[in-house]
Amino acid sequence: MATIKALGYKNLVDYVLNNSTLKEDQFTFAMQGGDGYNSFIVAKENKLLFLGEFSYARFIRMEYPVDSSDCVAITKFFDLCIKKLSNKNVKVPPLYGNPETWNPCYRKAKKT
Repeated sequence: MATIKALGYKNLVDYVLNNSTLKEDQFTFAMQGGDGYNSFIVAKENKLLFLGEFSYARFIRMEYPVDSSDCVAITKFFDLCIKKLSNKNVKVPPLYGNPETWNPCYRKAKKT
């Protein structure tokens, strides 16, 4: 799978379209209750599936300086969400806005 090269809504949509079987009208990123997190929501078999939550300010509005760790983190986040479509047991930890609190699965693997 590719890596998201930049952030913002359009690039996130393009990544999902290019790396899953989802079509443009089958998913959205929506805030619930103004909590600062977008939910990645998919319509499947007449049901809404909430696949994961990520920081609206960091990954949609880009209110912070962007570096490669942001691209790695959001790419891994969407990869997990896409896997969860076919395996409901996949866990997708929230992707917070502060890189220090990112789950270790969202960090770049250290070279040995």
